[in-house]
Amino acid sequence: MTRKPNIPHSLKLKHRYAKTASAFLERLPITQRFTESQRFLLKLTPTWQKWCVGASKQHNQRLDNCQLTAFEKGVLSISVNNASTATLIKHQLESVLTALHKKGFTDVQKIRVQLKIQHKVGPHNSTPTSAVYQEKPDQAAISALQSAAKNTDNSELSESLERLAHTLKQRRKEP
Repeated sequence: MTRKPNIPHSLKLKHRYAKTASAFLERLPITQRFTESQRFLLKLTPTWQKWCVGASKQHNQRLDNCQLTAFEKGVLSISVNNASTATLIKHQLESVLTALHKKGFTDVQKIRVQLKIQHKVGPHNSTPTSAVYQEKPDQAAISALQSAAKNTDNSELSESLERLAHTLKQRRKEP
């Protein structure tokens, strides 16, 4: 005689109604005002959550602190609250894309993972901000990297510094 695991009723409901939840939400009047991108994310959410649950079990790491934030021109943006989760997702990008494509979300061609950092504003307040670099790099920093690359004996380090300087130059040119 096999025993069924004791699963809390709330989890049974979440699993049972996960697929119908997005269908139900699509019919609500408020969702009629959503952009096409927001509607796509709404449909994508149950598949994303299912992947997160599987990855959490496989890697013994909770993935409940990440969320789908945007979908534009084939690029799906995911925000996470800590670096270890961001790293895990980045290492599993092929797995995520495969899972999404199997469920029919072939419009997703690339995934971008953004790290949200909590900055303390006051003793008890914190405001999340994106870790994506927003300012244009300083020319002095680029020159310092190039100089360090030329004066370094380690060829691998020198090449890495040159690549970094090149990347920063490209960011200066972006509008």
